[in-house]
Amino acid sequence: MVGTEDGESGFNPNARGDFDSASGQYLAGGPFQHHRDRRNAILAATGIDMWDNNTSHEKKLEGAYWELTQGNDSQARRAWRKLLEGGPVEYGVSAATYDYERPRDKAGQTAVRTDLAYKWGKVLQDSPAGNDPNAFKRAHPAFGGNVVPPLMQPPGINAGSEVKMNQTTNISVVGSSNPTDTANAVAGKQESVNGRLLRNTQGAIR
Repeated sequence: MVGTEDGESGFNPNARGDFDSASGQYLAGGPFQHHRDRRNAILAATGIDMWDNNTSHEKKLEGAYWELTQGNDSQARRAWRKLLEGGPVEYGVSAATYDYERPRDKAGQTAVRTDLAYKWGKVLQDSPAGNDPNAFKRAHPAFGGNVVPPLMQPPGINAGSEVKMNQTTNISVVGSSNPTDTANAVAGKQESVNGRLLRNTQGAIR
């Protein structure tokens, strides 16, 4: 899912896409480029506005997590079930691309996002013995990280040089008696989305 977000928006929570020349407006927005029908479903159920630039990055990730796990979008729920099955990174990225994001060039975008997923997998692999629960939080741009280290890709994956992310997102929690606990809970939800997929890269990266 991290590779998918990177491919969709470059970790820009306010990114806009799918420009419609007839209306002169962008149809998709947010870290996962949701269209209006899906944005409205998330808003109605959670109160999270995926289009609003004032909605924090991690709140939009929480909205995406809700859609994957509790929403009425059958394809999104199918993507989540496939992610829970585990398996190779390519399988998880394919599920996220074909069932969750559904871009026009599904095969091409699956290849691109698989490459990105391997790079993010290296971030977690490099944490000490996998015992650093905050490694993902520090690395992911939603929580202030900005560098993705290079790695040697497996056969069939394009090798890349160092990739630097300069996106900075401020975390704002409003309406909670304990903002720190709320922020940690949101972060934990995103980690649960990504952790099951990324931990499967351990044996594939070399």
